[in-house]
Amino acid sequence: MRGYLISLIVAILFTLSGCKKERRNSPINQKSSEYSGWTVPIEDLIISDDAWDRIHPIDTTAHLHADSAMLDLDSWVFVFSHHEQSIAYPLTVLGRHEIVNDKVADAPVSITYCPLTGSALVIEGQLGDGETSFGVSGHLYLDNLVPYDRLSGSYWSQMAMEGVRGKYAGESIKSKQLILTNWKTAREADPHIQVLSHSANDHGCDSVCNRPGTYHNSFNQHTLGTFGVIQKNNALLFDYYLFTDSVMLYQLSYRGESLVVVGSVEKNLIVSFLPKSAAVGEQFEAVQNEFPILWKDELGNKIDVFGHVVEGPSMGSRLAAANGYFAYPFAWKSFFPEHEFYRP
Repeated sequence: MRGYLISLIVAILFTLSGCKKERRNSPINQKSSEYSGWTVPIEDLIISDDAWDRIHPIDTTAHLHADSAMLDLDSWVFVFSHHEQSIAYPLTVLGRHEIVNDKVADAPVSITYCPLTGSALVIEGQLGDGETSFGVSGHLYLDNLVPYDRLSGSYWSQMAMEGVRGKYAGESIKSKQLILTNWKTAREADPHIQVLSHSANDHGCDSVCNRPGTYHNSFNQHTLGTFGVIQKNNALLFDYYLFTDSVMLYQLSYRGESLVVVGSVEKNLIVSFLPKSAAVGEQFEAVQNEFPILWKDELGNKIDVFGHVVEGPSMGSRLAAANGYFAYPFAWKSFFPEHEFYRP
């Protein structure tokens, strides 16, 4: 509980601390009308009077090879893998900047993190027929990050994963798998992984995002929140006691969708997949001592932490990830008041 309270206090300081730099000008930023046009209840919003990007997102990125990364092995990172390229984003960096606009295997993505709710999601950088990046609006919906896209100026709810104001109001965000784990496990998952360079942060960040934050290394709900899977506007949550040092696998159906949730306390990770998204079998079991392989089916396919089939008749294919991520318990309750806890 102490670790959770420290993280929450630090996150609140991010929001409340003063700004020393001049505001950035934006052609779409019309603060006089910020209280109208929302598709969510105004009483659930905190409207900022500050200019966009007061907390500066990272727009210019550089990636370092793992051997050059100055990270402790127990440092928390978010890992995004796309077309054989994996990038690790340190939690401490995302805690200061909240959004990293990047290109991974030439695909534009925005890595978003809300320190208040503990939630991190990847947003695809393709909006309609155009490419976009995202910025920090300064607003909050149910205490959660509200990014804006730089193509239309629309506002988006991170955890609701939909537009809440502007041209794209009511439309869904396209997201991809983002794995929270420690740096040791990330390197074991992909020996060729790269990491966001710390030098990418040296661009005049103001007092709001220069507070480094405190993140404890223990893998528990007080530090990281609770893992949940979103399906048809509801959430299924997975308690930590379901997982041990051994790889644990749960195969289930939730709201009409087949799911596989796999995790390990020793490896400091929980991931979720849609098994019907690739040509694999119907019966699955956990695989021990072969990491990054986590599970296998009755046909002889073995699947790794990213959903790649690395052995077996379907080798080369990749399972789609379920929409799963960590968030603090209060955030799950706010966004999904009818959420359920999985019970085997």
